[in-house]
Amino acid sequence: MRKSFISVVVISFVLIMILSCVAFASQTYYYLAISTSIPWFIPSRQGFEDACESLGVEGKFVGPVDFDISGQVRTLEELISEKPAGIIVHAGDPDAMCAPMHNAIDAGIPILTFGCDVNDKTARYGFVGTNMHQLGEQVAREVVKSINGKGKVAIITMLGELAHMEKVEGIKDTLEKYPEIEILTIEDATLDASLAIGVVHNVLQRFSGEIDVLTSTVSIGSTACARAIKEEGLVGKIKVIATGSSPDILKYIDEGIIDLTLTQNTYLSTWVSTYYLYWLANNSIEIVPNWNWKTADSPTVPPNTYTGCTKITKENLKYFQ
Repeated sequence: MRKSFISVVVISFVLIMILSCVAFASQTYYYLAISTSIPWFIPSRQGFEDACESLGVEGKFVGPVDFDISGQVRTLEELISEKPAGIIVHAGDPDAMCAPMHNAIDAGIPILTFGCDVNDKTARYGFVGTNMHQLGEQVAREVVKSINGKGKVAIITMLGELAHMEKVEGIKDTLEKYPEIEILTIEDATLDASLAIGVVHNVLQRFSGEIDVLTSTVSIGSTACARAIKEEGLVGKIKVIATGSSPDILKYIDEGIIDLTLTQNTYLSTWVSTYYLYWLANNSIEIVPNWNWKTADSPTVPPNTYTGCTKITKENLKYFQ
């Protein structure tokens, strides 16, 4: 009789666990990018998908094929109607995304930003990614080391885009401390690779013989810097401090054209973001018995989680290929 009772208890427990797993497995999480065709998103997509697999839930990577703010807004509005378990947003515009993100919260959908945040912090439960100003500071310190605190620098960025402008400010604030370093120009590379290479060629021609270091806050711009220097026969004459870890950037490091790159830990960021969403969707963290973060209006995730960045050089390149 006692054995039968124990068997019933064990079977009941197993059934409860199975049903719980099935319930969570039916959950769908979305990662909404500003462009699904940009190589920069490859590691973060992998981190998101691996995290979803580890949790036993479904994950979908979505967004406009090309950089399209209105398209990203429309996609988010469509996702809200599907009532997903949670959404990660890489905000293409810090203002345009706020209204639909508020709509997601009003619909009871946990939502976080990754990489690029929004200006209205009440439009998301948390941000996971790199402190962009600090990343800019690190880029500047590498620039200083590469030219021993003396020389001229050209910066390639995305003018008007919040995250990139924060990086530029970090670079400028740090280089201001070095009176023998001059910033010659700050140029807009956009997200079009063919336009970016033209921008860099133009800079090299306008400041012929003056530039000691080229640096870019955007992956496409970093690749354009390396390619332009190679095409104009300036390898070894101009230093390149890059950002990002696209296959092209890693290739140019291997070829000795890019000196180093500082890359955001995007895989880690979306992994962490996915787990945060899962905790919120399933009320996983009970601060006190019968705790419910929605009822308490107290999300159980940090408002800001900074995951730092990693330096890749020719010496440690093999670990990132």
